[in-house]
Amino acid sequence: MDDSVSHVLLERTLAWINRVVAKFKQGLEGGEWKDEVSDEEAVNLSKDISSLCPLYGPKLYLFYERLYGTYYKHSVLPCVKNKQGEEMLRELCHRWNNHQHMVSYLAKFFGGLQKFVPELSFTSDEVCLASQVLSKRKRAGKYKASLEEVAMVTFRDQVLIASEATTALIKMITDQRDGVGIDQKLLSRVCDLYVLSGLGSEEVYEMNFESYFLYETQSYYSGKASSWIADDSFPDYLLKVEKSLKNEKERVAPYLHSSTEPKLVDVVHKALLVSVQDQLLEKENSGCRSFLSKDQKDNLSRIFRVYRAFPKRLKTFADFFKLHITEEMNSLIEQAEHALNSGRSVKDEVLFREIADLHDKYMEYVRDCFHYRSRFHNAFKEAFATLGGSLIAERLATFCDNKAGVNDLPNLYKIYDTASLSLEPVAEAFKRHVTAQVKACIQKAIDALSSGGSVEDEVLVREIGDLHDKYIEHVRDYFQYHRLFHSAFKKAFEICCKMTLGGSSIAERLATFCDSKAGVNDLPKVYKIYDTASLSLEPVAEAFELHVTARVKACIQKVKDAEALVKEIIKLHGEHMDYVGKFLENHSLFLNALKDAFKIFCNEEVDGGSSSAVTYCENLLKKAEMDDISTVYTLYHVISKGLEPVAKSFELHVTAQGNSLIKQTVDGITSGCSVKEKQVLVIRDLIDLHDKYMVYVTGWVHDLTLFHKAFNDAFRLLCSKTVGGSSMPELLAIFCDDLLKKARNGKSNDDSTIESTIDTVVKLLDFIDDRDVFAEFHRKKLAGRLLVDRNVSDESIITKLKGRFGSSLTYKMENMVLDMELVKERQLGFKAYMGDAGMLDLSVNVLNKGFWPGFKTSSVNLPCEMSQCIGAFSAYFGTITRGRKLEWIYSEGTCLVKGTFYSGPIDLIVTTLQAIVLCAFNSTETLSYQELIEQVKLSKEDLISVLHSLSCSKYVILKKEPASKTIAETDAFQFNSEFTSTSRRIRVSVPSLPLPPACEREKVAQDVDRDRRYVIDASLTRIMKSRKVLPHQQLISECVEQLSRTFKPDRAMIKKRIEDLIIRDYLVRDTEDPNKYKYVA
Repeated sequence: MDDSVSHVLLERTLAWINRVVAKFKQGLEGGEWKDEVSDEEAVNLSKDISSLCPLYGPKLYLFYERLYGTYYKHSVLPCVKNKQGEEMLRELCHRWNNHQHMVSYLAKFFGGLQKFVPELSFTSDEVCLASQVLSKRKRAGKYKASLEEVAMVTFRDQVLIASEATTALIKMITDQRDGVGIDQKLLSRVCDLYVLSGLGSEEVYEMNFESYFLYETQSYYSGKASSWIADDSFPDYLLKVEKSLKNEKERVAPYLHSSTEPKLVDVVHKALLVSVQDQLLEKENSGCRSFLSKDQKDNLSRIFRVYRAFPKRLKTFADFFKLHITEEMNSLIEQAEHALNSGRSVKDEVLFREIADLHDKYMEYVRDCFHYRSRFHNAFKEAFATLGGSLIAERLATFCDNKAGVNDLPNLYKIYDTASLSLEPVAEAFKRHVTAQVKACIQKAIDALSSGGSVEDEVLVREIGDLHDKYIEHVRDYFQYHRLFHSAFKKAFEICCKMTLGGSSIAERLATFCDSKAGVNDLPKVYKIYDTASLSLEPVAEAFELHVTARVKACIQKVKDAEALVKEIIKLHGEHMDYVGKFLENHSLFLNALKDAFKIFCNEEVDGGSSSAVTYCENLLKKAEMDDISTVYTLYHVISKGLEPVAKSFELHVTAQGNSLIKQTVDGITSGCSVKEKQVLVIRDLIDLHDKYMVYVTGWVHDLTLFHKAFNDAFRLLCSKTVGGSSMPELLAIFCDDLLKKARNGKSNDDSTIESTIDTVVKLLDFIDDRDVFAEFHRKKLAGRLLVDRNVSDESIITKLKGRFGSSLTYKMENMVLDMELVKERQLGFKAYMGDAGMLDLSVNVLNKGFWPGFKTSSVNLPCEMSQCIGAFSAYFGTITRGRKLEWIYSEGTCLVKGTFYSGPIDLIVTTLQAIVLCAFNSTETLSYQELIEQVKLSKEDLISVLHSLSCSKYVILKKEPASKTIAETDAFQFNSEFTSTSRRIRVSVPSLPLPPACEREKVAQDVDRDRRYVIDASLTRIMKSRKVLPHQQLISECVEQLSRTFKPDRAMIKKRIEDLIIRDYLVRDTEDPNKYKYVA
């Protein structure tokens, strides 16, 4: 566009906008406005502005900003400032609504200006609001500022801030604090304006409202603090503080921004608590000292509650607490010293009780008032630490040594622990007491023997056991399992077990009791005594084994039915396992004893000695369901090699279940399904079977290798089967194709279920040797999906296959997906290459022939339009590649043909071959079969298929003479101008004629066999290149191992490939040892 012409257009456009906007503003001021610009005028004006942007972008931005700035400065702001208080805020909100209408109105004209924002540069004379907004956005890494943001900044600076709305807002909030009702919705709308005008930042809100609001809040509550502290007691003051804090927190939600709450609470805290803390805590008759001395726990809790947000300020409070306890402690010390100095006696137990009461009292303060806050707990301990080195500490030690009873020890423990004094005196006193109690029990038995009486061992065991239980509870409940007290407890029992009774030590009497008289209920007590006294537990374990063995033998003698016997033994085993866990702490000695006791089950004869219990269990397992087998595992896992028959039965059961499912699916249940549906259902059943029994393996048999092997053998056998002539690799490929097609069409379950199913498919491939056969079938299915939808990637299954079996299995599939990704890039490049050439819209899939399955090629005479497109793309392809030749596959393409009929135009979606035939009718209405075959040069088979789809199928695009359902070489065809359809776009499909399954399998087998030869050659060459010389058997073994992740190579084939490599001079036989090969560099 010429500069003079464009300048005239600019002036005319701006003048027209000024007139339109002036009328719009008049409407806003009058309270009613209407759009007087038609849609056509708005579109033309928008186009004019867009065409002017490259030359006059900055001027247009200046003009756009001034449309708002002038109006706001001279019309809007005076109206707002003429009002006061709440009325001013209402006017401000009304003007904001008008602003939104104006932004929406101007967007119709200036929409095209937006995309030129990143290229705008303003001169020094053109610095405006728009440029400031853009520069800030660019510094933040956001280059496309919207026109709405420029308008927002103008309203903010020219109206919102200039109107002094902040003062009115704060006045209304102050009125609310003083009990005056206000319009909270109005306040919320104005506060939201401050936030919105920050363009995603809270800076405007914080600088222009929040900072002033917080300052006024500080002043307001500072004044309140001065009056309240003079008139009210400390408790009343705290009540008012709590109420004020609650009111300020409730103020945030209705109209303030959420970020204001912590700042507001902090300001109120500082004004009402921090600045006057010293005055409050030391307030006469109602300060902290008064609360402590009068035991006013509620007020102390309230102080803690209001000050806990200020950890540093709590230190002063904690210091008062510490000082108060210290003073009371010192008072006790002084009273005791004064009494001693005056010649009066001081009873240690009385002194101890007073200190214990003092400890319990202030420990309740720490717990109930201060919630175990570390600062107060430490203050409490530091106050009690003043006991160290004092007269009271010495008297407490004396009390421990001489007079302390067992009921005094817990309080002594707490006092010593709190005062950080050594606990050894208390632990020693505990040991003496326990020793004395146990010795008294033993002495009672000694006295009975001395007087000619008898001593029952079981009575003695129970009495000592009861003492053990009593004092271990003391160690747990009173001393928190402190190591000193636990050690003292054990030493007491060690001492007592060395005492003699009737010529034998207590330990020996206990061992004798275990061997002869101990019942199962006595063993836990004996175990605890032995363990505490550090005695050998072997006698107790032997007694336990004897008891269990007797129970097992009795069960074998009583129950004759094999199945009932197994269940009884299982039940018995479970009971004793629970017993060992509950009473004997799962000690290894007792677990081994239990295992040895149940071994008798394998050796005892059952049912008159006809066969062993193991034989009975094996027979049972052969006919059992899985629930029965799961119960047998519990018993057999404790027997050496006992799991082998269980695992074998498990393998047979899984195999039988799999065979049954396959037979039912193929023959019975799905007799009405198609062949493909049956094939998919077979794999679905196998996947469900795999998941079901994998849970058994990982769950109830604890991932044992033996059961993993049985599971793998069963599925390896199932996956070696052929179903309806299809091998498992083919069935898995068909299943994956069906699964992924349903996922693409949205007919399958959620993504997690699909991923889980793919995981199981990959696991099933572990049981198949010929994984490359699956890969070949899957590659053919993938090709079909990719050509239908370029967005199909199969990334998930390819990634899982690659991770499990290596890249050699997925190399071709990965490159097929990569080809489709390159198609998108090449398509964009081709469009850019062609520009506005005016040709047909052409999309080409360029596929690497080495990675894709073979496609049917056809020689055909293309219409001139198609020839031009193909020539253009070939020329473009030559510019981006070197030495690469394109081979066009017309049989896989689609076209959109616009058909002109009497009823109107209809879009026909057809194949490329159909489009070629239809284009032949552009120059004539009627063509015979012979004329068509000469003109389009299609093979007879392809032409008959195409003509049948166009003249004998659902949509009759061509009329055929004579009218019949078959195509003959004598037929004539005429374009059907009378064709009608209710749809404006239809798809004319060609009936597909896929290869028979047997032919397709044969083709796959040939391709796999060819690829295997290449893979074996590469593997042999790779091995020999690294090893240089290898014997024949070692070379074959390494080759088999290297290729086992992809397929199981036949040794005869490997030998044949070795001979071929020798012929091709890659390898030579060693002249000295013909059984060795050498690599030829």
